[in-house]
Amino acid sequence: MADETVLFAGVRVTPRQEDVLLAIESAWREHGYGPTTREICQAIGVSSTYAVHCLLAPLRAKGLVFDEIKPRTLRTKRLRIRAGAGGMFVFWGR
Repeated sequence: MADETVLFAGVRVTPRQEDVLLAIESAWREHGYGPTTREICQAIGVSSTYAVHCLLAPLRAKGLVFDEIKPRTLRTKRLRIRAGAGGMFVFWGR
């Protein structure tokens, strides 16, 4: 059986976890803020928010996903958010 993992920011993740990470990054690119759990569901094609929470838990444990205690702050390790006089800027890094 083939290895069913991919690298994301140098860390092995499952293809489904990668889908979640890419959905988070896509939301930041498109809207300038993180997605809701329901928006992640829609982006990856699942109907259960519990399934998304189950995918996010190991990503948090691996240090690939961060959020603050505020809505729509979920971001990936590759995102660097900086607030400035002109607003919020998203930087891509490793």
